[in-house]
Amino acid sequence: GAVEISNVAGNIVVTGGNGSQVRIEAVKRARARDEGDAQALLGELRIEVTELTNRVEVRTVYPRNRRNYSGSVEYTVSMPAGGSATIKTVSGDVRVTNVRGELRGESVSGDVVTSGSTRLLLVKSVSGDVQVTDASTEGEATVSTVSGDVVARNLKARSLDLGSVSGDVMATDVTSERATLKTVSGSLEYSGPLARNGRYEMTAHSGNVRLALSGNTGFELEATTFNGDVRSDFPITLHSSPVGDGRR
Repeated sequence: GAVEISNVAGNIVVTGGNGSQVRIEAVKRARARDEGDAQALLGELRIEVTELTNRVEVRTVYPRNRRNYSGSVEYTVSMPAGGSATIKTVSGDVRVTNVRGELRGESVSGDVVTSGSTRLLLVKSVSGDVQVTDASTEGEATVSTVSGDVVARNLKARSLDLGSVSGDVMATDVTSERATLKTVSGSLEYSGPLARNGRYEMTAHSGNVRLALSGNTGFELEATTFNGDVRSDFPITLHSSPVGDGRR
């Protein structure tokens, strides 16, 4: 089955386990000038749970007639480990553990942390760090943030897309046939074996790029820097190429 959670403000913790049931614990919070107003605000903050065939949808509904509503909901969810999960929150952290179905985790303002996923598809944040540990997928996985660091450890995928605009991208013990790592303001680090006929692209506008390659697969390297050095511990055969003024 599948679990979908859509929240506005508040953290979400999802854990996969044994059994076939989904258990949802929700804590509502509201801020007001006195207890009476706070109780009224809590009453207007609704949690909708929709049970469909093989699917559970959970949604936080805020009152439409109030501006600057100060309320939040924190979710703690346990679900079958083999199920799929789509987790979204606007303001809050997302933590998903041991969900082995298709996994999508997103936050606009908050960190996203996942571990133990075997069908990782998408993990991203706009303003927050993203961390993926002990995960895999048979297809393509996207792990990204705009303002924050991306950390991937022991990640296996046929194709990987890791990126940050303002932060570092660190990929450790990664196995992939194709990988794209990009950052604008930060450094990149990639460690792992190279696949035969694989393709790997790392781009940093303002930062270092470090590759720690394992295995004995030969490779062709194209390295370009605007302001910096290119260094290699591997013996490299250089092939000249013309530049704008005719030099090689």
